[in-house]
Amino acid sequence: VKLAQQIVPQLEARDNAPEGLIGEIDYFDLVSNLQPKDMVICRTTAPLIKPAFECVRIGMKAIIRSDIEKQLMDLIARFDTDNLQEFIINLDEYFHFEYLKKMDLGKEMQAELLKDRVDTIHFIIQEGGGIHSVWDLKKKIKSIFGESEDGIIFSSVHKAKGLEAERIFILRPDLMPHKRA
Repeated sequence: VKLAQQIVPQLEARDNAPEGLIGEIDYFDLVSNLQPKDMVICRTTAPLIKPAFECVRIGMKAIIRSDIEKQLMDLIARFDTDNLQEFIINLDEYFHFEYLKKMDLGKEMQAELLKDRVDTIHFIIQEGGGIHSVWDLKKKIKSIFGESEDGIIFSSVHKAKGLEAERIFILRPDLMPHKRA
């Protein structure tokens, strides 16, 4: 609560709340310190993907909670191809055009949200394993985003509102509050 009060001073702890511990952990030590029921939160989704995949690789269940699943699927649906290489080229061309257009119109937050979606897709393709087509990409996206709470929860700050965990790790605190919010 004391850490959060630096951003929202009027925030108060519940009655009889136990004292928490605030500490820092090196990014490279994060995964080895995580336990089931821990929560890792970040302002944007893309930074959550890599540590979630690292957990899965070492046999730990990881769930990514984010509003981004539908947005990723909608973005993928813009391109009428199952060829992964063609999709990547089309996605990158679309991103460069749309990002600059949104920035020119003063819609910085929309531009950053688009960047987060595109970065997330790229990371899933690179690290997801076994993705050889757009169909594989869609299947992977559906498998990693969910509402379950069994395992380590990786969540956008927005999706974490109202949730609790014994241990919460903040990934990329430099993004909170977001510079374009």
